[in-house]
Amino acid sequence: MFKLYKNKGSWIKGNLHTHTTNSDGKLSPQDVIKYYRDHGYKLLSLTDHNKITKVSPDDEMLLITGSEISVDKSLYGGAYHLVVLGIDDENILKKKAVNDVCDYTYESGGLVFIAHPYWTGLVLDDLHRVRNFTGIEVYNTGCDVEVGKGFSSVHWDELSSSDRLVWGIAVDDAHRYFYPPYDAAGGWIWVKIDNEDIDDILKSLVNGLFYSSMGPEFIFIEVTDTIINARFTPSNRVDIISNNGNGLTMQYFLLKRIVDTWPKIDLR
Repeated sequence: MFKLYKNKGSWIKGNLHTHTTNSDGKLSPQDVIKYYRDHGYKLLSLTDHNKITKVSPDDEMLLITGSEISVDKSLYGGAYHLVVLGIDDENILKKKAVNDVCDYTYESGGLVFIAHPYWTGLVLDDLHRVRNFTGIEVYNTGCDVEVGKGFSSVHWDELSSSDRLVWGIAVDDAHRYFYPPYDAAGGWIWVKIDNEDIDDILKSLVNGLFYSSMGPEFIFIEVTDTIINARFTPSNRVDIISNNGNGLTMQYFLLKRIVDTWPKIDLR
């Protein structure tokens, strides 16, 4: 069974990519905190563009200091967008090279996720160029509802196939909240923690003690050499993805059609 189900602790729901009026968001920092608190979140990071938004502690929300930093150039000329977490040192904002940002964050006890690689136009060579990052945004609500480029699962799969172990994170990248296209509360993470402490949360994120979701909740998941055993809330489709074309897809409507067309056997 995966560590996140073996380990003791509690689960908290979080979003680690949001924007406020301190950059280009529609809501003030306090209103963003209230939005996520009202929607059942316990963990939040305000990641304004190339700024560190600092707020007072909140009794009901665990707040990780963060920023979305745009630096450097990718193979096809776009900038890298990096979500930097756990760093309140504004010297990070002066870094101009992608690896300088990642190295400085790593050495300072924080972590980096590469934001929306599909939206940014990153390719596998771009991702391999970067060191000291914890993962990539595998789903980004804002990029999805705005331009249809919210899923970066192929980027994640390519990294895994090349033996580069990084985590996949689902986020909002929210700017509009109550204004269409609605870009909040669409993708999130569930993190397993021992204590409601930011250092403990960062440690859980680095060690992969979390999962990403757009709705379903896992009750548990167990993987052996021959069996995958999982329980989760109702879902229309389940994809088990592996390398070299291996895997399995199950869709509710297809399974229902098979069951409905089975010959009815009278066992009396």
